[in-house]
Amino acid sequence: MLGKTPEYAADSVFSQKKKELAALCTNYANKIISRIFLLIQNGAKDKLEDASNEFSVFLPTAENPYNYCRHLMDSYLNINQSIATLQASFLAEPVRSIFIGIASVLESRLNDFNEEDTAGQNPIALEKLELTQSALEKFAAAFDEFKNMQTSKAYISKYAESIIPEFMSGFERQSAVNFVNSAAENISRDLFGGIYGIFNENADQLIKTLNNMEKRPQITKYFDILKNEFDELSTIIKQQIFEIETRMLLMDREGGEYKAAFEILTLFRETYQHTGNSIGNINELMESLHNKSAAACSFDDFCAFLKNSASAENVFSVSEFDGAREEFLKISEELRGEYAAELRSLSQYALAETSFGHVIYQVKKHTADNKALACGLKDTFGKIIIYFEENESLLKSLPNFDIIRGIYDTVKIKVVCLEENTELLSETELSLLSQGQDKIQGINAAEIEKAAGDKYLEWLLSENDNPAFAEVLESQTYLDFMDKRKKQHDTLLDTAFKKSTEYKKEYLLFEVSTYEEIINYSVSRLKEAEQPETLSFAQICADVYEELLSGLKRNNIIPIRPAPHDMFSAKEHEVLMAEKNDEFQKGEIIKLMNSGYKQEETVIMRANVIAAK
Repeated sequence: MLGKTPEYAADSVFSQKKKELAALCTNYANKIISRIFLLIQNGAKDKLEDASNEFSVFLPTAENPYNYCRHLMDSYLNINQSIATLQASFLAEPVRSIFIGIASVLESRLNDFNEEDTAGQNPIALEKLELTQSALEKFAAAFDEFKNMQTSKAYISKYAESIIPEFMSGFERQSAVNFVNSAAENISRDLFGGIYGIFNENADQLIKTLNNMEKRPQITKYFDILKNEFDELSTIIKQQIFEIETRMLLMDREGGEYKAAFEILTLFRETYQHTGNSIGNINELMESLHNKSAAACSFDDFCAFLKNSASAENVFSVSEFDGAREEFLKISEELRGEYAAELRSLSQYALAETSFGHVIYQVKKHTADNKALACGLKDTFGKIIIYFEENESLLKSLPNFDIIRGIYDTVKIKVVCLEENTELLSETELSLLSQGQDKIQGINAAEIEKAAGDKYLEWLLSENDNPAFAEVLESQTYLDFMDKRKKQHDTLLDTAFKKSTEYKKEYLLFEVSTYEEIINYSVSRLKEAEQPETLSFAQICADVYEELLSGLKRNNIIPIRPAPHDMFSAKEHEVLMAEKNDEFQKGEIIKLMNSGYKQEETVIMRANVIAAK
């Protein structure tokens, strides 16, 4: 496990060497320690500016209620423009009057919103910036007070002896850069904790303020607007839209009036569904607020930033270090060689026990599985493209060619998106593997050598000539090292799984889910046609959907399709709308709008449903 512990003869010559080494290290440390201290303080001030930038974009999803409202108003405008453009096609009453009535209602909603939105800026974002600036001012005042307490000479001098083992570790011609960075790390044991405490306290207060809806009236305001608009849309759907759909049953489906009405109703349905999804997203945000971290950055990241400010490049040139180092190496040749061998044995043992090989395998497996699934979906969608392009001249003569062409164009976009988004997998894999490599290189022997260095300092300042390396394995530093490595190992595995699941949801299942809507709305209309060519195209589309589901099933991904009267489950279902229905009990599902998907026990995408209230 460990190399042979060195044994040294206790004689006056060796004792003198120890004294000379200690004096050399101490004097040189005192020469630069005050400069390191000053640069660390300046680095903390720089971190204030970085923190300001982090705070100014913190909780960006909280700005969405306003953005969703703006999107909704743009949808209202599109619907009204479509009504204005196409109303000449409305040949009969009362369809014409109903549409004009809907346009009037939407115009009123547009006017009310625009009266409150004269500035054209996101009020939620402005509100957030004001809260952030106030927090930064409080932090700056607290930091100045702390800084004035840490400038005494005695406070600085006490670090001189603590860096002796770091200077002694010049056994492999350790550069001045490593020496100064080690010195800054020793200072961090006392100094960085206090600075970070002030930083974190103010960050915590700011984040709590940002997450407190009582102090964020703009979020509540636009969320309420969104919910009120959703209720208004629901009322229009139940009354006016229902009436129009009933009248459309008597229209000629090939006539201009029917096509104009259908186009506007499609816009209305999309607006309704998007608004429901927006409300669901905001509700999820509200539910997650209490889980937000109270730290704007981790302690390790904070310390790394400050230590970088006190790096060797900022403190002194390498040439300035050479004279002291050469003198030290000349005295300590034998001593440092034995010490180095023991530290290497200790570090290699620890690293061998904490390999990241399993993490690398899992990251690559997630990437390979998702690439294969994306390729399978792309090839399946491609069957529609091939069929259309081979039979385009024949399909053009069909009455429903506009619908067929629309399906073809949408599927082509899906194929392009699948191809482009596949590149994200390689980027994610590279990022995760880089994180793993950083963990391996970032900790590696440093933690173990630190533990041994603590023991070495005790030996150097004592009269005992035999450093006790075996005690390092029982030290708290070593135990903490092993625990930290395990946590990093588990964290990387968890991150890889979450990234893989997120990719499936955002870039793969999204394409399948939106294709399901095409099946439900467009393909179902084609199946009502009388032309064999139209029915053949519809069957191709249906077969493609079944093949998509089969491909997902081979990857253990199955649809979530609750039946009417099934009970609502928050884990697997998302309510787009709740309504009263005498045939259903409270909490029962009335209708499935879009399928969800899960892989084994993990719900990747919840099913969209209408539930009874």
